[in-house]
This record gives sequence, structure tokens and C-alpha cells, in this order.
Amino acid sequence: TISAGQIQAFVHRLATDDSIPTVERTAGLLVALYGQPATRLVRLRVDHVTINGDEVTLRLGRHRVELPPVLAGLVVELVCHRRQRGLAAPAVNPWLFPGGHPGRPLTAKWLAARITTHGLPVAELRAAALLGLAAELPAAFLADLLGISAGTAVRWTHAAGGEWARYAATRARTSSR
Repeated sequence: TISAGQIQAFVHRLATDDSIPTVERTAGLLVALYGQPATRLVRLRVDHVTINGDEVTLRLGRHRVELPPVLAGLVVELVCHRRQRGLAAPAVNPWLFPGGHPGRPLTAKWLAARITTHGLPVAELRAAALLGLAAELPAAFLADLLGISAGTAVRWTHAAGGEWARYAATRARTSSR
């Protein structure tokens, strides 16, 4: 298993190390922060991204998630600098992580391997991220937010020891301040 310190160090490295390609930095942060599997990342399209001034959102499930500044900057770079990277316009190549063949995304296997070469195995990184999120969020919210099945979210919530009552009580305490 991966420790919280290892995840934190990996996230810091992805956020700050410009020698890592933007694709791997962006995908790695999406796995580490939101528990997204490589199979879902490669299906993300440019139209899943909304840029509104400094606010950048990404639709992961049914809802849009506001991205933290560093990740937002990386996503904007992927979306806005397509021509500099020799990519077709989104109408022709709609993928956020476009592959080497026109109109096709990267493969999940390639993307996971590239992230892994920079530090941590994707499957373990995703599991650690989901455990952390499941400890803090109710299963229904987690499923809806991240686009995972309700059953999967419940299993992660139970594994993390999270429960609705604790979440509701915490929200009530923090919102009354």
C-alpha cells in the first residue's frame, strides 16, 4: 500500500516538476486527487472542460469539479495548446488525451505505464485516492461526483470507515461556524 506521505510527495512532484510531460502530470494528478482510472481518463473529451476566467471545471461524473489552480493550468495547457502540439481541432480530435492516430485517444495501458514511470503504480495510487475521498464523503455523493457506480462507492466508503452520519454531523458543525 501507498502511504499518505508518498501520495503527497507524488502530487507535489507532479504539480511542480516541469520536466514531466504535461499529459503525464495532468493524468497523474487526476488519478491521485480524484481516483480516476486510466480507462476513464482516456475517454475525457475537450468538451468536458469549461474554462471561465481563472475557474476551470472538468466533468468527471454527472457534475463538474472545480480544479485546483495547478491542475487547472495543466488542463488549460492541454486544451488551448493543441495546435502547438500538432493536434487537430477538437471537432476532429475531441480527446483531452489524444493518441497518435487521428481521432483516437491514448490507450489506457500506455497512459498508466507513463504515469507509473514517474513514481507510483496507477492502481495503488487510485485506490489510495478513493480511500481518502471515501473517508470524507458519503457514498452517494462520491458516486455522483466521480462517475463511479453506487455499489463501488459504498464498498470504498465501508473500506475507508466513512459513514453518512459522521459526514452529516461534520457538515452541520462546520456550516454553523
